[in-house]
Amino acid sequence: MSTPNDPATAMEEAAKRIELPMECIHGSDNGAEAAKTLARANDILMTGGYDPEDKAQFWLSAVVYQMEHRWQASIEAIDCDQWAAVLVQVYEGHELAKRLYVQCDLVEHGLAAIVCWLADNRPDQFAENEEVPVGDDPPSPVS
Repeated sequence: MSTPNDPATAMEEAAKRIELPMECIHGSDNGAEAAKTLARANDILMTGGYDPEDKAQFWLSAVVYQMEHRWQASIEAIDCDQWAAVLVQVYEGHELAKRLYVQCDLVEHGLAAIVCWLADNRPDQFAENEEVPVGDDPPSPVS
């Protein structure tokens, strides 16, 4: 049995980590690539029932819900100092399979990059069931 400080455990954990390219809005393209990533993520989320025109305020809820139910993934951490970083855990059953990490200027762009990676690299539970779960909209924020 391995322990947390065991070199074999550390190597196993490192093998699970995937670092995605930084999503930057201040680069030479002035955020054009980050905007494309966000638009693609919205298209992916729409296949899961999200409608950005009607429910833009629920974007984060759509991301969290679909990550969990479509791709067995969940946000582990969102950190911020000079820029932000998002860390997401991806599971196979109950076992941790991957940890996705992306640095970003805006958290939304980091989450969008992860949604795109999941759509490209994970089986889609909605597609396998051929039916998108229908549920109540998240509660509206109290004004």
